Amino acid sequence: MKPLYWPRHNHELVEQAFTQRLHELNLSRRQWQVLNAVARGAGTAEEVDEAMKPFVAGEGTMAPHLEEFARRGRLRRNQLT
Repeated sequence: MKPLYWPRHNHELVEQAFTQRLHELNLSRRQWQVLNAVARGAGTAEEVDEAMKPFVAGEGTMAPHLEEFARRGRLRRNQLT
């Protein structure tokens, strides 16, 4: 049973490193997902919502995250039409 330990252990180490890096960047995982949707071509708030649909059932629109990014200077308002 010992070999099954290592994949799980490695996964946990990657998750910890990822979470730490997001914290250093002052981002939540959800915010990172929103930025990733924009980077992959979501050009409107509605497209971001559509891209995020599998991850955010019941959360509603991601527009508040987009507004926060604009406020913090991480995303220009004109980047999303």
